[in-house]
Amino acid sequence: MPTDNGFSTAEKEFYGCSSFFPAWWVSDEYVIDEPAAHALNDDFLAVPNTIYWAALIGSSGGTGLALLGSCVWWIQNKKERKFLTKIYID
Repeated sequence: MPTDNGFSTAEKEFYGCSSFFPAWWVSDEYVIDEPAAHALNDDFLAVPNTIYWAALIGSSGGTGLALLGSCVWWIQNKKERKFLTKIYID
């Protein structure tokens, strides 16, 4: 290929034939039909988005349940400490 300094090294390696012109060009939009495109999108291309939302919902739910369990534990311990401080006389 011509450059400012003459010919590039690719020209020397390919002996003057450094460009490829396909004899037959098939566009992808005509090869894949609409149902196959939707299946490709749902099964392969949407996986990162699905993983993101599953991780976000799972971590939010786990955090919520951990907070709920911590509150129940704290309330139970508070009631137990209050019960143990009482003095019962028989």
